[in-house]
Amino acid sequence: MNYHMKSLFLLLLGLSGTLLPGLQAQGSQYALSFDGINNYVHCGNGATLNGSWSGLTLEAWVYPTRLAGVQCVVSKWAYHVSNDQYVLFLSGDRAGFAVADGVTSEGGGVSATSLQPYVWTHIAGVWTPDRTCRLYVNGRLEATFTQAGNGLNPTPPSPVPLNLGAQVTGLFRPFAGSIDEARVWSRALSLTEIRRQMCQTLQGSEPGLAAYYRLDEGTAGTCLPGGDVCDASGNGNHGIRF
Repeated sequence: MNYHMKSLFLLLLGLSGTLLPGLQAQGSQYALSFDGINNYVHCGNGATLNGSWSGLTLEAWVYPTRLAGVQCVVSKWAYHVSNDQYVLFLSGDRAGFAVADGVTSEGGGVSATSLQPYVWTHIAGVWTPDRTCRLYVNGRLEATFTQAGNGLNPTPPSPVPLNLGAQVTGLFRPFAGSIDEARVWSRALSLTEIRRQMCQTLQGSEPGLAAYYRLDEGTAGTCLPGGDVCDASGNGNHGIRF
């Protein structure tokens, strides 16, 4: 696992539906690469990952080098655990998002369109308290589904930690490629907010930003105390690379 310079630019669909050339994939010049075998980042289980939510949003930029099987991108997901869980993932060549209350129900969906290997793509999953889930790819709505059961209620705290690039327990489901600008929000972002911020580096103090991984520390980057992958939200959910 290592950091590398990003050299590609995206052709993103703009708000008008026209192609906008020359938009850089992320705010920084670095991303974290994963070997698809045993690399991942363990980000712990801090208070902001379990606090009171008005919604949930997961988002990240991905640069997959393999599009096969299930690969976890941002994951607070473990089988046979009776607590709320969520995951942003790839399934084959499709982006996916799933949530579960850990007891009675879960809900998930995948994108209608395919991702391409060796191309930077922004993916985002949004959950609202009415149990509606939405999946976005490059700022476009790709799927809408309803979570059955009780919705999410992250109190009391879940023992399931947050990982980048792999599932927590059970099936490991490692990611092959690079991840950048991974974010966890304790509120449901609007489509306008997702589009406005997806190509920007955040300040870290935005309302509802529970954890924020710019993944641009470089090989010497260190967050002290608590890890070598920094949580730029100020909430201390630093990660350790494995």
